[in-house]
Amino acid sequence: MAANVGERDYRQREAQVPGDVRRADHDQDGREQASTHGNQPTGESSLLSSSCRPGQLGARRCADYGVLHVPRANRPHPSRYSGALSRLSDVQFSRFTETEVAKLLTFGRPRGALEVMVPMSDDERRDLETHLKEHFRLSLAMQVKATHVLYQHGRISRLQKRFSVKRERLIDDLYFWYFFGFMDLATAAFRAPVFLVPSHVVHAEAVHEVHGNIVEFDFVASMNPSSNDRWRPYACDPAEVAGRVVKFLKAHEGRRRAAALGRAAGSIIVEPGTILVARAA
Repeated sequence: MAANVGERDYRQREAQVPGDVRRADHDQDGREQASTHGNQPTGESSLLSSSCRPGQLGARRCADYGVLHVPRANRPHPSRYSGALSRLSDVQFSRFTETEVAKLLTFGRPRGALEVMVPMSDDERRDLETHLKEHFRLSLAMQVKATHVLYQHGRISRLQKRFSVKRERLIDDLYFWYFFGFMDLATAAFRAPVFLVPSHVVHAEAVHEVHGNIVEFDFVASMNPSSNDRWRPYACDPAEVAGRVVKFLKAHEGRRRAAALGRAAGSIIVEPGTILVARAA
């Protein structure tokens, strides 16, 4: 999630992206620049002076020509971005991992079965929203939580994502899910497995601490395919993300249709030999 007032993702402890932006008052070696310089004219009167160094131009030429002094503080400095490259920002990372999830939903099998949209606002903590193409009654909202750092626990790599949410902004809804994934910056893709978890499960199982109105979550899942931790039922290959969402939406669309048909049948006085026909799921 890019920017959200009521929600905050914690910084990852290890930076795997080279390059940094130095402070404007430091040189390339990290030494702090002096704030004042000796033998430097000061004040407006120093900008234009008729004096010159002895023996340089001669007394007559010194009287005819003014010498312009520009204080060092007013001289143009090289851009702070002209040296080392800036590191990958949190905003860049979160925005493009959301785009990568949208790609998985669109290109995964069955390809093109889902339409994916980005909400214009983030008041409901939705990073993405998707529905079956040409089926407009049901949609699934998704919150993307990605990381580019894995943590070692013995020989096992673990995906860990910490974030905090204001209590009033927590949404437990059947059609609101979290996506957790490790973005491998070397391949610019999510590494298997990724995790699709319903919101009510995350809010019940991943609570770390509660501070007044702030709830802190700590999602920790093993990246080992043979793991049997609590998050294994929600793990899948990135290429399977679309298929899981399609299966979920089709199942619940069928249940809604059956429920609606049952209500309609109950309101009809059925004559002997009447056959009720419904559209196939």
